[in-house]
Amino acid sequence: SHGIPLLIDNAHGAYLKFCEEELHPVALGADMCCDSAHKTLPVLTGGGYLHCAKDDSYGFADKLKAATAVFGSTSPSYLIMQSLDLCNKYLAEGAREEIKICTQRVNEVRAVMEAKGIEDISAEPLKITAVYPDAEHFRSCGIEPEYADGEYIVFMASPFNTENDFDRLKAAFSSAESRPTAKREIKPIKAKSEMTIREALFAESEEVGASDAFGRICAAPTVSCPPAIPIAVSGERITKEHIALLEAYGINKISVVKEL
Repeated sequence: SHGIPLLIDNAHGAYLKFCEEELHPVALGADMCCDSAHKTLPVLTGGGYLHCAKDDSYGFADKLKAATAVFGSTSPSYLIMQSLDLCNKYLAEGAREEIKICTQRVNEVRAVMEAKGIEDISAEPLKITAVYPDAEHFRSCGIEPEYADGEYIVFMASPFNTENDFDRLKAAFSSAESRPTAKREIKPIKAKSEMTIREALFAESEEVGASDAFGRICAAPTVSCPPAIPIAVSGERITKEHIALLEAYGINKISVVKEL
């Protein structure tokens, strides 16, 4: 409505095209979308798709081949490309039914969570984002989360998880102790920029412990799990508030501009 193209990084949602209710960004109005197929589909790491909307009101399609050639290699991985071709066959033949069954199994896990009073804030069919602080409980059950930060724990399912996988996850939630999660109050940090992002990124740098970074200038952006909002941005002078957040998210090292 504003005449601005909508481009989506659909990293974990390549499967959304094949759900009972189609949820893929292009189907919902995006002009262009990249899908990291290797994250949720049977594709080798590094394999992905770039999709352009059929109406292509901005004329992207004619320019895509030339644009990707700027960054493309003359020696691509034929193994990755073959895995994408094989995945296309899988998507055309049996993916919808398998994703439907997988969604039902995820919903069974959600029912166990609800019975235990553990909230799931995810809106994605095959992703669980549990408001629960203790990732070690699941590790003790032989289950490694996709992500955990002491406030949320993320699990990602795929049709290639076995029924036993879901049974183990349900059992882990069933045996989870009721533990209230302390909500972090994250206030904006008023930081002072001492260098431009470019200057800081290309400056000579060194890695120091987060607790030793007070007063230093951040060289590389620091996040707990990319993509994310950086706690410290390149060129900013690091404050005590920065350090408190770094430590809260388990970030023990930070790259800072080397002092002359």
